[in-house]
Amino acid sequence: MAKEDLFSDEIRERERRRRRLEPLWGLLSFLFHLVFFGVVIVLTPVKDLILDKPKEKASPAADLSADRLEDIAESLSEARMNELVEQIEALQAVLHNMRVMKEELSSDYKAFVDQQQPHARELMKALVQETQAHQEKATAVQEQIATVVQKMTALETADSRQSLETSQKLKEELKKLENDLDEKVTVAQASAVNALDKLKVKANFTRYRKVAEAAEKVLEAQMEAGDMQAQAQQDALETARQVAEIAPLEQQIAEAKKVVAEQKPLLETAEKRKAELDQQSRQEQSLTQKLKQEAAQLRREKKWHAADQKNQEANAHYEAWKNLNAERQNLQGAIHQKRFQIARAENVLKREEPHLAAVKEFARKNADERQNRKVAQAQKAQSEVEKRVRILYEIIEKDSPEKDVAERQKEMKDPLETAESREKQMAEAYQMAVELEQKVAEKFVEVKALETALAKKMDVEEARKLTDVPLPDRRKANEKLLAEKPRTKEVFDRKKQEEKELVQEADHMVTASVEMMESAMAIVFPKTPEAAVKGQKIKKIKLLDEKALSERREQSSLEERLAELETAAEFELQMAAAAAEDDAAKAKDIADMMKDEAEKANESSEVKVLGEGSAPSPLKGDDMALWPGNVMAVAPDSGNGIPAKWMYVQSWYVIGPFPNPNRVNLRRKFAPESKVDLDATYIGKDGRILKWSFIQANNSNRRDPWGYRQFDAAEVIPEKREEYAIYYAYAEVFFDQPCDRWIAIGSDDRSDMWINDTPVWGSSNKLKAWRLAEDYRRVHFKKGRNRVLIRVENGHWNCGWSLCISVEDAK
Repeated sequence: MAKEDLFSDEIRERERRRRRLEPLWGLLSFLFHLVFFGVVIVLTPVKDLILDKPKEKASPAADLSADRLEDIAESLSEARMNELVEQIEALQAVLHNMRVMKEELSSDYKAFVDQQQPHARELMKALVQETQAHQEKATAVQEQIATVVQKMTALETADSRQSLETSQKLKEELKKLENDLDEKVTVAQASAVNALDKLKVKANFTRYRKVAEAAEKVLEAQMEAGDMQAQAQQDALETARQVAEIAPLEQQIAEAKKVVAEQKPLLETAEKRKAELDQQSRQEQSLTQKLKQEAAQLRREKKWHAADQKNQEANAHYEAWKNLNAERQNLQGAIHQKRFQIARAENVLKREEPHLAAVKEFARKNADERQNRKVAQAQKAQSEVEKRVRILYEIIEKDSPEKDVAERQKEMKDPLETAESREKQMAEAYQMAVELEQKVAEKFVEVKALETALAKKMDVEEARKLTDVPLPDRRKANEKLLAEKPRTKEVFDRKKQEEKELVQEADHMVTASVEMMESAMAIVFPKTPEAAVKGQKIKKIKLLDEKALSERREQSSLEERLAELETAAEFELQMAAAAAEDDAAKAKDIADMMKDEAEKANESSEVKVLGEGSAPSPLKGDDMALWPGNVMAVAPDSGNGIPAKWMYVQSWYVIGPFPNPNRVNLRRKFAPESKVDLDATYIGKDGRILKWSFIQANNSNRRDPWGYRQFDAAEVIPEKREEYAIYYAYAEVFFDQPCDRWIAIGSDDRSDMWINDTPVWGSSNKLKAWRLAEDYRRVHFKKGRNRVLIRVENGHWNCGWSLCISVEDAK
């Protein structure tokens, strides 16, 4: 190949390599120039020409003059004031509607009372007869109590009262009074009180004022007689308990003295003998060691025969030492035992001798005929009450109901309802909004009181005392700041924030007031509660006028409402009676009564009274068949998996204490009974602010840290228990389908329970200890959420409640 050809090939190859590397060199050149210009821009003043400086955030008022700030503040205040005026107008509209609805419900109440009056006299007579029947039972039991107390007094004052036989007889009479008669008379008197209370309510409702006043006095006398009876029995029981302990205490003390007298000489002898044995033991031990040393010395001298003799003597003394030591050990055990017996007996004497002296002193002062006199006074008081009841019957015959002053009273408008707000300063306008909300709440209380009066057939004034609706504490406007003209940024910002917060607070007022109005409409317009506000904005409330009320005021509509009111009131009374504690019926089936019309499906809605054994697997405090929870799966394919026969409701919200001094508020409905709002705050006992708090059963608030009582996991105990107070507890229980289930209820002390606003339990007025299953009710649960509300009264000492639900139905 020619040299020229080789050179040409090399040139062509070089040209191909150049073309392949040309794009890469171009990319590298671009990157190099980009970095170079970036360095130039950043490190030289060029960056100020090319790059924009970041702008600092500044207050909109930072560079404004004082006059300009004042103008802007005035414009903002005017805008906020316009918002506040709209809110006030909405509150005025709500107040107007609440007044009109209260008038409408008052009209229904008057018509309902007039309808009830013709039948009231016979119903009141029936209640008097019921009262007399319960009083007769109480009197009969009182006679038995008097007989038992006389026997107890005779045993207490007998010369032989310190004998064990007399003490045993006294305990038997004590048990008879404590476990049998006491319960019977308490129930009979409580039933008489309930009947008189119903009579007073009925008389007030139908305006038989003289009957109501007389019933009130008889009710007070009946309660006083019951207190006298309880006190007389308590004194008799306490005296009998103390006196019955004298003989056992004396025997215990005598036995302790005998032990001390017998064991002390024996102990002294044993200790003396032990001292002798100690000395002999030391001597034998010393001789043994000495003879062993001598034998060793003889062996070293190879005097084997003499050494053996010394060893034999040493062994003999060693055996003697062993015997003495064994006797010493046995004697030491006997000495320890005697010392223990003497110490235990002396402790008994130290503890029981002062106790016996105190018991004897108590018996000396109380074990006499005064017990019989107290019981006789209680019997006399009960007889006086029975006489008053007969007089009450005569008053019912003679009394006539008061007549209402007008067919339908128009309530005067509140000046706030039409007051002008546009010319007011913002602080004044805000205060006007606060007052409007308070007026709305007052009208709502009156509407709720009328609802309660209609449902329970009671006097509206009495119902108003039982009705409570909470209102949040509204903030106060800073009048000085609102009146100030802002000349600085700081004042401008603070004033702007104050106005914003006032408007927001007023907005909350409107929302709360509209909620109350809608609740009232659900009462006054039960079929179409949204008729007056349908399609309206919250701040553009339509006023209720004659057109909106014309249909409601028709005679046919009134007659229909009265019939519905009668049905609803009777049903409420039936449910209350079905829920009430009844010693003759510890288990009641009220499930059908609780169902909606669609669920009843032609089933009978009568209360089925069953024996306690009809409820499934009666519960005990230490029952292992209990399982915690708030959710229960019922469907067969739900995979329930609860390994128990009962589930106790574990998670609750609790609020309290509400005041109940001397139990005066037993029938008062505090705010949680009207509406459960877990975010609300209330005024409680001693003016304290109360809030709902979460709590669980089987919590740490245990009553007995010393272990004298076995606790049950199902019991719920509030953290702060105060005497003579009311507590409320709320829980939600979820079911995957509607079902009927047994529930077991327990409380300490008196309690009421509602499931989905329906009463399912109401205990008697007596104070009592908690038990896991005081009563059983078979109730209906809806699919999904079921609301449970419990009201618990604490009289003294402890307070708690529990709710257990059967996993399987046992009809």
